[in-house]
Amino acid sequence: MQWIQNLNDEKILEKILDLKEKNEISDFENKLIQKGLNDVLNGNISTHEEVKKRFEQKFKINKHKTAINR
Repeated sequence: MQWIQNLNDEKILEKILDLKEKNEISDFENKLIQKGLNDVLNGNISTHEEVKKRFEQKFKINKHKTAINR
């Protein structure tokens, strides 16, 4: 970090700041991540099979179609 503080080239400093901004998450993204972590801690999760079943029911997908019928 010391070498960054000693930089005098504005173009390099701007590029470093641009990279920093691109790698940071927004408050909204952070809240979504925290909500997801809280859901996991509170057991508010679904298995892959449960989600798949809800998706099939919602979109009326017949999972028994054969390759010929597609």
